[in-house]
Amino acid sequence: MPWQRVRFVSVVGLGGAALSAVQYMAVLIALFTGAGPAVGTACLSTALIVTAFARVATGGRADVPYLRSRSGPWVWALTVYTGGAGGTLGLLALTRGRSADDALTLPGVFLGSAACFGLTAAYFLPGVRTRLAVIGATAVFAASTGTGAWAAARPPTTAQWLAGHHVDRALFRLGTAPAGYTVSGLGAGSDAFGATYRHRAADGGALRLTVRRISYARERTAANGCPLAVGRRSLCASDGGGRQRVRYAEPDASGIAITPDGAVPPGAVDELRLRRSGIVYVVTYDGGGPFDLDAARHVLTTLRPPTAAELSTLVRTP
Repeated sequence: MPWQRVRFVSVVGLGGAALSAVQYMAVLIALFTGAGPAVGTACLSTALIVTAFARVATGGRADVPYLRSRSGPWVWALTVYTGGAGGTLGLLALTRGRSADDALTLPGVFLGSAACFGLTAAYFLPGVRTRLAVIGATAVFAASTGTGAWAAARPPTTAQWLAGHHVDRALFRLGTAPAGYTVSGLGAGSDAFGATYRHRAADGGALRLTVRRISYARERTAANGCPLAVGRRSLCASDGGGRQRVRYAEPDASGIAITPDGAVPPGAVDELRLRRSGIVYVVTYDGGGPFDLDAARHVLTTLRPPTAAELSTLVRTP
């Protein structure tokens, strides 16, 4: 294909993508004033773009014999706009719900739109071989775009999800579910890992395990590791096995001494902690009645790395 034809097709492709982007933005802005103005803007901009293409077509008569007829430029302009705009709308539909890391973002849509306009214009070039080449290029473009959209629509693998969320894998520790409980969900982030153990009974509570690195910038603690809560009173007691019971209450609260039965007075919140190798494991109880200490102890004494099947639930967690 002579370079003059390549230049002509490139100008049509890039120009069509630019005009299509302007039209898309104009219609979106008009939508804020109502459906009528949006339809009017779409019709007027379409007429202007087709007219612009027809004017451009006069410069390609030497390369495209079809444009030498009286109606050729207008038929060509309308066909190029229809093919290019239709392909652009298809690409925009594929970008819905995509993240900024995907290929089908605005720059990708612009280049894809230019390809749609350029390929439609190239179909009018003379020569059987040229036309077959354009048809082949169109098929490859459509197949690659469809494959890319299909791959992007698939849920990420566990490894991809963990890498994308910058998860600290050293925090991956999960306790075996105590009797009567089941693991109902996992959560992970850059600075914490957590799990929820929900009681099977309809009126049962839930244990929540949080694993995070010990950070004195995040939480002040006393010499014995007891957290110094801001605006609240905290009491700590050893629970054996390196564990520590912590109770939070209002500064002026009374009768909040920690008792072995796990009873939590009104207004107080209990948690069971374990500090090990720079990491703190915290189990809290969400539910009525006394703190289920036996279940919380079971979680902290059976800590282990989660299995691949358990981690796969992270990808499905909203």
